[in-house]
Amino acid sequence: MLCFVFKDEEQGFVAKYVEYYRTLYKAWNTKHAIHLNFGYYEPRNIDIYYDMRVFAEGINEDEMLKKFTKQAKQELENILNELTSANEYLKTFIPELVIQYNSFYDDFISKVGVEIQDEAIRKLSHQKEDYRFWTALIEEKGKVRPPGITYTDNVCKTLKHELETEQSLNIFLEIKAGQYWAELVTKILSFFGEK
Repeated sequence: MLCFVFKDEEQGFVAKYVEYYRTLYKAWNTKHAIHLNFGYYEPRNIDIYYDMRVFAEGINEDEMLKKFTKQAKQELENILNELTSANEYLKTFIPELVIQYNSFYDDFISKVGVEIQDEAIRKLSHQKEDYRFWTALIEEKGKVRPPGITYTDNVCKTLKHELETEQSLNIFLEIKAGQYWAELVTKILSFFGEK
């Protein structure tokens, strides 16, 4: 089974994504333009929902979903490879199955990423209620703040709070990853007549 740490509020998906957002879009005016356009800024080809998808999938092999599934992926691949020594008839079949398995894994990563993107759109949709979330972000521009508190601090705190309300994206990511991982394993077992 997979072991996820996405629920951790300080190290989970939401906290890490908000920090990524903070550093990726350093300029306050870029953030403000994104907020005015409800998560998009076409002149710079910015789409924070797509960013969340890519970030959740893992920008590289040692990040987010790719990192947390790396060991389980390798263990399952090792089991498949070990079957070739257990049964002579599987020697030609298993290498093809491993190729198929890697394709299933890529689909798994992509499906979970799309789910995160769709859920982020649902959570932050500008049609939601009375725009209160986006209004709060937009109104940060020009606001007088106490010393030591910045525009970016307030915006990131508000974004983090919104992504953690209702069902946190941390929990959502864990649930979807578990669901799609189970589907992947079921597909592999179906090659052996198991369901």
